[in-house]
This record gives sequence, structure tokens and C-alpha cells, in this order.
Amino acid sequence: MRKSILFLVIGALILNFGLFSAYAQSDEASEQRELGIEERQEEAFGKPESVDDLVELLKERAKLKMEDRRKELLRKIKISTTLLTGYESNPLNDSDRKGDGYIEKDFSINWQPTFNKYLGADIGYWLINQNYFEQTDLSSFDHALNATLKLYPFGGGKFRLEPGIEYEWLQYPKDRSSSYDNFK
Repeated sequence: MRKSILFLVIGALILNFGLFSAYAQSDEASEQRELGIEERQEEAFGKPESVDDLVELLKERAKLKMEDRRKELLRKIKISTTLLTGYESNPLNDSDRKGDGYIEKDFSINWQPTFNKYLGADIGYWLINQNYFEQTDLSSFDHALNATLKLYPFGGGKFRLEPGIEYEWLQYPKDRSSSYDNFK
């Protein structure tokens, strides 16, 4: 019993020492990486020798920051898809109350950039394709394009104004007379 406890304690000490040395090595490696990054930046930008060199250096750094900002804005794209099935008890809204099942496929893509703490946007497209099993005349494609400004007048995000516009067109492939398109 004492022998197994002794082995357990020795094993724990070896494991602890191994983790500590790995942690110390990772700290050293991260410091070396940071120094390497700084050296590469100095090589890329160089040390300014005159005022003109300093101005060029500042312009180059500003350009890199703007490129990073553009890339960050492009990453604010959200894509969503859904596939579901359901049952509607009275899809025709008549007295027969004959129910029907359906399958629905949804797709949406939105770009939601935040320009500063006062202004943002939401620009997107969505499509809903709904297909009924028996009442095939009710099957539809519902499309929409939307654009919204997100205004935060006080900058804190607690109060938001969202003026926007949406264009929607609903198509019934087997009943064209019920199809429509409209601004909202």
C-alpha cells in the first residue's frame, strides 16, 4: 500500500515538473515569436531616418490598418439554411378543414457591418421554398431583399433606430395569379 502511494506521489511530481517545464518553454517560445514579429515589422517598415521617411512609414501603417478594417467588415457575413417539415390543419382556409403536410427550405445571407459606435447596417437576401404534399397549388417561393441602417444616437446600444427598406416577391409556380411583388 505504501509502495503504491509512493509511486503515485513520485508520478505526480514528475507530471507536475513536466507540465511546468512545458509551460516555461511555451512562454519562451511566445516571447521569441513576439520578438520575431517586431523584427519583421522593423525590417518591413525600417527605421525612419528623416521626416519624409517617417511620413511614409505612417502612411504605410495607416494603409495596413485600413486593409485590416476592410477584412474585418467582410467577416460580418452570416449565412443560414434550414430544412423542416410540418403539418397545417387548414391550408386552404375553407370549411372542409382538410390538412396537409409540407416541407420547407430556407436560405438567408446577411452582411451586418458595424462602422462605428453610432452606425451599423444589415443588408441581406432570404428565400423560403414551401412545398405542400397534396395541395400543390399552395407551394411557393418567397424571396426578399432588405437593407437597414442601424443608428445608435447615444452610442451605448440601448436605444436603436432602424430605418430600412425591403422588396419581397412571392411566387406560386402553379397559380401565377396569386403571385405578387411589393416594397415594404
